[in-house]
Amino acid sequence: MSPAAERPLLVVDGDSLAHRAYHALPKSFRRAEGRPGNALLGFSNFILRLWQSEQPRAALVGWDSLDTPTYRHELFAGYQGGREFD
Repeated sequence: MSPAAERPLLVVDGDSLAHRAYHALPKSFRRAEGRPGNALLGFSNFILRLWQSEQPRAALVGWDSLDTPTYRHELFAGYQGGREFD
């Protein structure tokens, strides 16, 4: 087996990590146009730390779609009902 194949594959639930980062950092952190930047900073920092510590052969980030329903919508009709996304 090659050395690259022995390294882990980094697979991340993007929505979960972005949600965590959004709530973990102050909402006062804003981008130049005034939109929230806390999720971007937290997400990026976490991915970089994982990359450095685990040294994966590759990274894959999966995201839900805001336009296409997922299995969660089928299980619970009110999933994300009334939420506004920054």
